[in-house]
Amino acid sequence: MSLATMPVALEPAIDTRLRQIALERVQLGAVLVLVALLTSLVVTGPVGVPIPAYIYVVNLAFCAVIAALLVATRKDRIALRHAHLALGLVGLAPPFNTLVTEAVTGNPSLAIPLMLGLVSLSLQIDTRWCVGLVVSLFVTWVPVHVSLGHPDTAMVVVCAFACCVMAISFQVYARRAIVNAERSRVSAENLRDQFIHAQRMEAVGTLAAGLAHDMNNILAGILGLGELMRESATDPVQQDDLASICREAQRGAALTHALVAFSRKGQYRRDQVELDTIIDQMVPLLRRTLPKSVQIARVGSARVVIEGDSAQLGQVLVNLSVNAADAIDGAGQLTIATSAITVDAAHAERLHIAPGRYGTIEVTDTGAGMDEATRARIFEPFFTTKPQGKGTGLGLAMVYGVAQAHAGAIEVESTPGTGSTFRLYIPVVSEVAAPKPAKKISDRFRKVMRVLVVDDEPLVRDMAKRMLGRFGLEVLLAENGAVAVDLMKERGNDVSLVLLDMSMPVMGGAECFKRLREMTRCPVLLASGYAVEAEAQELLANGAAGFLDKPYTAATLGEHLQRILGPLERVPARASA
Repeated sequence: MSLATMPVALEPAIDTRLRQIALERVQLGAVLVLVALLTSLVVTGPVGVPIPAYIYVVNLAFCAVIAALLVATRKDRIALRHAHLALGLVGLAPPFNTLVTEAVTGNPSLAIPLMLGLVSLSLQIDTRWCVGLVVSLFVTWVPVHVSLGHPDTAMVVVCAFACCVMAISFQVYARRAIVNAERSRVSAENLRDQFIHAQRMEAVGTLAAGLAHDMNNILAGILGLGELMRESATDPVQQDDLASICREAQRGAALTHALVAFSRKGQYRRDQVELDTIIDQMVPLLRRTLPKSVQIARVGSARVVIEGDSAQLGQVLVNLSVNAADAIDGAGQLTIATSAITVDAAHAERLHIAPGRYGTIEVTDTGAGMDEATRARIFEPFFTTKPQGKGTGLGLAMVYGVAQAHAGAIEVESTPGTGSTFRLYIPVVSEVAAPKPAKKISDRFRKVMRVLVVDDEPLVRDMAKRMLGRFGLEVLLAENGAVAVDLMKERGNDVSLVLLDMSMPVMGGAECFKRLREMTRCPVLLASGYAVEAEAQELLANGAAGFLDKPYTAATLGEHLQRILGPLERVPARASA
C-alpha cells in the first residue's frame, strides 16, 4: 500500500475515538514496556551479554520517561491531540534502547529483539506515525549494524526490511478494522438515538391526538353555543362580544388542527385544499412555538387550490421554520410567503418537475446562511450542522420527501451572512374562485326529518341538538355507540341521518358504524376532534357520508346537511312525527 492510499481524513467523532484508543494503549503499553526494560536489565548480564554501567543509566532513563507517560495518562494530563505522540514514544522506547545497546556492545544477537521491536510498532493507531517510526528506526539501525562488520549483515538487513513491510501492513489492516468497528458503533448509536427520538415523537403524537380530541370537543361546544346565542342576541354589544368568542374559539380550533397534523405520523391524505388555508392555520402555532425573539411575518397570497395532505404540508412549514429559527440564533425575522407562479420549461428542468402552474411556500430567515458545500448536502438523511443531541438530520430530508410525494420540488437560496430562502413548489389544481354567498338551509328540511346525534360530550350533544333544531330537524341523542345501536333498533325507520362521533367510551364510532351498517343504510356523517387516519378512511371507503371536523359551525353543518339530505326531500312527513 502506498502512502497516497493510506487513510488520513476521518469523521471528527471517529478521529477522536481513535485518539482515545491510542491513550488506552499508552497505559497498557507503558506497563508492558517497563516490565520488558527492567527484565532486560536483570537478564542481560547472566545470558552472556556484558554491558557497560552507563547503559544501565540509559535503560533507567527510558524507564523514567515511560513511567512519566503512564502517570500522566492515568491522571488525564495528556491532551487528545498528543495521543499519537505518546503512543509513539512508548512503542519506540524498547527498540531504540536495544539499538543503543547493540551500538555499544556490538553483539549481533540483539538484531532479533530489534526486529521484534520493529514489528511491535504496528500497534500504532495512526498510519503516518507507524510509517514514520518504522522508517526512522530502520534507517538508523542499518548503518549501525553495517558499521559493526557482522558477517550476516546482508541477511539481517533483508529481514529488517521484511519486518518493516510487515509492521506497516499489519498496522494498516488493524487500523482499518478499528475504523470500521467504530463506524459500526457510531451507526448503532445513531440508530438507537433515532429509535428513541421516534418513540418520543410517537408519544408526543399520541399526547397531541388526545389533547386535540378533548380541546376540540370543548371548542365545539363553545363555538356552537356562541353562534346560537349570537343569533338570539338583540343587543349590538352582546352580538360583538359573542362574535369575539366565536372568533377566538375558531383560533383555538386552528391550533388544535395543527396539533393533529403532528400526530398523523407521515400518513398522506390527499384532498383539494387552498394553499393559503394550510399556511394560515400553522402560522399561529409557530408564533407560540418559536422563540419570542424571532419575529414572524406572513406575506403574499397564492389564491390557488392544490391537491395534497394538508397535515404533511403543515409539517413542512414547521420544519423549515424551526430550522430557520435555529439559523437565526438570536433576534431576527422569519418571513413566510405564498404565491402562485408559472414555471417555464428551463426552470422546470432545473427543478426536475413538469412545466406549469405551481403554488409556492417561501420561508426566508435573516440567519447565518450556508456555504455551497453545506447547501449541497442539507437534504441528505442524518446530515446536520447542529451540535450533537440538537438534531437528527431528518427534518429537511422529510421536507424533500413531501415535495417529491406531491410531484413538486424544493430549492434553496443562501449566502453566508445574509440568510437563507427555502421555496417549496406544489402543482396547482385550480385557481381559487370568488367567494360565493353562504347557502341558506332549504325550507324542505323543516319538520320532515330526524337526526340521531351520537356523542359522549353532553355539551356537544346539546349544541348539535340546538343547531339541528334551527334547521327544523328533530333530534335523538345517544351518549355512546351502544345506546345508538339500541335506538336504531327501536326507531331506525324514523332516522334520516346519524351524526356519529368517532371517539367514545363503551362503543366507539368505528364499531358503532359497523353495527349500524348491519341494520340500516341510513347515511352516517362522521364527526371528531381527532380520528385515527386509517380508521376514518376505512369508514369513508365503506360508505360513510362524510367527515366533519370539530369544532364545526352551523354553516359548515348546514352544508353537509344540504349535500347528504338533499336527495331525501321526498321523505314522508310522518318521519318527523
